[in-house]
Amino acid sequence: MRYRIPFLPPSLNQIYHPTVGKNGKLKIYKSEEAKRFKKDASFFLPKYLIKGKVAVYIRFFIAEKPEKKDLDNLLKLTLDAIEGRLIENDSQVWELTCHKYEVEEKKEEGVEIEVIPLNPS
Repeated sequence: MRYRIPFLPPSLNQIYHPTVGKNGKLKIYKSEEAKRFKKDASFFLPKYLIKGKVAVYIRFFIAEKPEKKDLDNLLKLTLDAIEGRLIENDSQVWELTCHKYEVEEKKEEGVEIEVIPLNPS
């Protein structure tokens, strides 16, 4: 089954923010934008946890400067968003295929996700 999130994840440099903790050590945490993407994406993904190994197919539909958006940067937060919704943990992903497509209008942007169990049953 395919699911569609009607917006794109923030870029990788907007996902993590470094800070220095009280002990002087560098600490990296997820930004509010990253947390918001995961929360908002959950409205479009059912809570249907697939167990075991899975193949994941992800298609990014991008209107503005798709050549400037790195596929791997779009991928991390998208996989985080399906954790706890479609799969238990992204370590279950044994096959991963992703593509980006250019679309004409901003309203066509989004992410299409398909998760297929690999366990014989």
